[in-house]
Amino acid sequence: AKITDMSHYGKNRSPNHILVMLISNDAANWYVGFNGSKVSITKLLNGQVTLMGTLIAGQSETIRNWRNSGKNLVVTANEINVDASPSYADIDIQFQGCGDSVCDASETPTTCAADCIENLRYTASDTGANA
Repeated sequence: AKITDMSHYGKNRSPNHILVMLISNDAANWYVGFNGSKVSITKLLNGQVTLMGTLIAGQSETIRNWRNSGKNLVVTANEINVDASPSYADIDIQFQGCGDSVCDASETPTTCAADCIENLRYTASDTGANA
């Protein structure tokens, strides 16, 4: 999704959002925005804003254990276009879990074959070789 430079707040004529709020189910509010040169990830808790990360094109930031799920939320800055009017960042926000093409430590070929099928093939051939 594309987000527009925050300097266009209140005067955004593009179909892009200015700010993305991540609903965390706790006392903190998380936001992803674009300041014209970098994507920023901020956390608002008890009235205090904390910058949790900034991204340039091609970078990702991981929020660990999102919503106490044991899974991560990954924010990726795919593209930053400062030549467009208004300037924008193209971002992805993805919840890591079964089906994310990564066989995490909590996943096995049995619990998440979509991510761990290669491990299943390796384990099967390795087991046969060691028998």
